[in-house]
Amino acid sequence: MPPCLRLGLFLLIFGLGIALAGPRELIISGRYGEAYREAQNLGAEGLVWAARAANLYATYLAQGDEITLWFTRAEQAATQALKLNPRSAEAHFELARAQGGLLSRRGMFEAAADDHLDARTPGRSLEDQTRLRRG
Repeated sequence: MPPCLRLGLFLLIFGLGIALAGPRELIISGRYGEAYREAQNLGAEGLVWAARAANLYATYLAQGDEITLWFTRAEQAATQALKLNPRSAEAHFELARAQGGLLSRRGMFEAAADDHLDARTPGRSLEDQTRLRRG
């Protein structure tokens, strides 16, 4: 590999590392909102950092309705990251964390009643099936 190409590749990788160090450092310092905003335009990996920052903001700093807002932002960022890189384990983790946070805000039983349909009887919720079995 020619030296100028090697240097160009090094600078590209080094520059990407510096760009991603920004959100990481902001998260480490507890500045989750800033990390979220900065990471959104850094591609798939940046979106993972944005999702992580939003999840942390929702968990540790947000209050009241703001919690749902930040978990929703985390879910959206992780979903966008997965569109760019469907095999990203970190994006899947952040998506699960965001959805778990949203479910805990909504109430797991309420969410299960609204969303879950039993595969054994398509179109019928578990609650309906239990009622039918009991007569």
